[in-house]
Amino acid sequence: MKEAKTNNIYLWKILFTYMIIAFHYPMTLSFLYEKGCTWGWYIAVEFFFVVSGALLYKNMSVYSDRYKGAWQYNLHRYKNIWPKYLMAFVCVFVAIVIKEGYGFKEIYRKLLDSILEIFMLQGIGLNRDWDYINPTLWYISILIIAGYVIYWFLANHKDTFIKIIVPICLVIGYSYLYRYVGSLDAVVKTEGFYGNQALIRGFLDMCLGIYAMEFSKFLYNRFERRWWLRIIEVVLVALVVVLSLTDGHSTNDFAFLIMIFVIVAIGFIPRKRVAFDSFIKLWASITLNIYLIHELFRTYIMDLIFPNLTYGELHVVPSIVYFVLVTLAAIVMELIWKGVLSLVRRNDKARLS
Repeated sequence: MKEAKTNNIYLWKILFTYMIIAFHYPMTLSFLYEKGCTWGWYIAVEFFFVVSGALLYKNMSVYSDRYKGAWQYNLHRYKNIWPKYLMAFVCVFVAIVIKEGYGFKEIYRKLLDSILEIFMLQGIGLNRDWDYINPTLWYISILIIAGYVIYWFLANHKDTFIKIIVPICLVIGYSYLYRYVGSLDAVVKTEGFYGNQALIRGFLDMCLGIYAMEFSKFLYNRFERRWWLRIIEVVLVALVVVLSLTDGHSTNDFAFLIMIFVIVAIGFIPRKRVAFDSFIKLWASITLNIYLIHELFRTYIMDLIFPNLTYGELHVVPSIVYFVLVTLAAIVMELIWKGVLSLVRRNDKARLS
């Protein structure tokens, strides 16, 4: 009987997701910011970009004939992500309409102005900077756009891309971000393609994921005893969590990125399953939903529940309520989506029978 395997990426997905939503809700960490800590937990986004690039590369290597081309690959991703993305978009848009008291004319203009965002294309650089309905979803857009480019190159010019184009892009791109941004908090400037720092950042991180997967394979094949790798992995995760909060939002981000690269490489190495792995995998499966829907709570609902919070004070209960509500909303999203899929499948079976 084949031994059941898993990896640590599921666990780190959970941790880094909650880092992101904590960073996005100022009241969670404002007490620490006032004590001299930095707004550095956005570095968790790098983990997801690197993981996405690694998985894209792995899928290309294992299932090279699954998709006919980059367009079909992107359509597949759209089918998996866009319905939930749209659910979150609608929820946030309704909250905006209620809060601002928009009439039909304002609703129409706002939706027309957000057409690229509706279809997950706000990161392409053709629209305004940061005035989105659900601004935190820039990551999803970059994932789709950069993923298309990377997939096309891997499908058509794999060796040239990995051995020549990617190294050049990494050197030039990260040097640009280091010198002209001074950190990896490169999101706000998205006007035009050449100056689209968010797209540059995501593309580079996803390319780095290709090498992370190759490094993971090397470590797996090179070392039979890997307990010391697990120690390194946990230590690096702790360093990223702590140091990005105490000394982040600076050129130190590029050191944290190297740590994340190693975390992802080791994290993908298979290990034996333990008792709580099924629960961890199930929890990790809703992390995308948590990311998609948290804007509704951080910007609107939390202000309704706790209208008089003071920035800079310790807010333990509101922070716990925030995490719990976002998690519950993510679970509800998943149940709704699975219910819709089940209904569609039943209708398809009934039509074919």
